[in-house]
Amino acid sequence: MRDPSRKVRSGPQGTWTKRTHERRTAQGKAQPHEFDFEETDQYVDDLFEGWLKKDNERRARAQIKRWCKTQTVFRLKGDEEGRWRTVKALYSGKVKQYLVAKYGDKIECVANEWVPA
Repeated sequence: MRDPSRKVRSGPQGTWTKRTHERRTAQGKAQPHEFDFEETDQYVDDLFEGWLKKDNERRARAQIKRWCKTQTVFRLKGDEEGRWRTVKALYSGKVKQYLVAKYGDKIECVANEWVPA
């Protein structure tokens, strides 16, 4: 029976046993590195986080723009970040009067006022 600790791994470098993998890993760790990888990893993490944040903001703006085509989208003071309320009516002067009458100065913003048509 084959020893389970000597699992064979196949990859672009050929077929490796667990022992070969451990030996190559130790060799790699023993070599001097030009970069501090933990610092570089943090930089890359920050970079990806920034890209994801921008992508999420872009998607949120696109979603709000779609909603504004068929309904009135607004936020009240104290609502969670990224949460929007809707009225199932196209934005108009009457809808604005309705919102002011119902919520008064609790209204933080109406997205339909700043989203391009």
